[in-house]
Amino acid sequence: MGIREVHAVSVDIGEDESSAYKRQVAEALGATIHIMDRREEFAGQYVGPAIAAQAVHLGIHPVSSTLSRPLIAKSAVELARALGAQAVLHTADRSQNTLRRLNGALSLLGYEGAFGSAYDLDPVTRDDKPTELRAAGLDLLAGRIVSGDSNLWCREFESGILDDPEMHQVPEEMYTWSRPTAAASDSAPRSTRRRGPSPCCRTRPTARSRTSTRSTAASNASSFR
Repeated sequence: MGIREVHAVSVDIGEDESSAYKRQVAEALGATIHIMDRREEFAGQYVGPAIAAQAVHLGIHPVSSTLSRPLIAKSAVELARALGAQAVLHTADRSQNTLRRLNGALSLLGYEGAFGSAYDLDPVTRDDKPTELRAAGLDLLAGRIVSGDSNLWCREFESGILDDPEMHQVPEEMYTWSRPTAAASDSAPRSTRRRGPSPCCRTRPTARSRTSTRSTAASNASSFR
């Protein structure tokens, strides 16, 4: 199957990355980017029902990134059909639940073309990803200390410094939706937070990368034709 055009699909569900950042990455990779604003649909048809159902992962934190995968797949299929694309590809590998969620959604949607991940059997590790991107002229992961996923409902992080067994505190700069209500002092070793949710932290150790097109192709899925 010959590929003549690469279209990067970014489904806007209120994530941390800006549209300007996504366009910068897509341009550097030679892809035509389509930013699809699905925030209202995500909030009303996905987040709302999840809140009503009190959906949480393992009873620990709100179901977050899981909610977005069906909508990302749906948006990618809609664009692929409009473009007459031959394939829809993403970058999840077998160490990630996202691989099964996206592939399952694409299958249930009845997409007529090929779909899957180029990294299914050949993942790029977190250590190798910045090096390979830098070699391609993209030094956009410098300073990244964790792997993250965000949307308008929740922010979650894993790996990186969070895998350090000696580290017992989340860095302050990771809290962007909340602020301390009391300054820490020698006599008050703990502080509480109000006025917004704290980031959801998953500290599941893994030697493989939670690759996503946010970091490799500025998109949640890619349509090829």
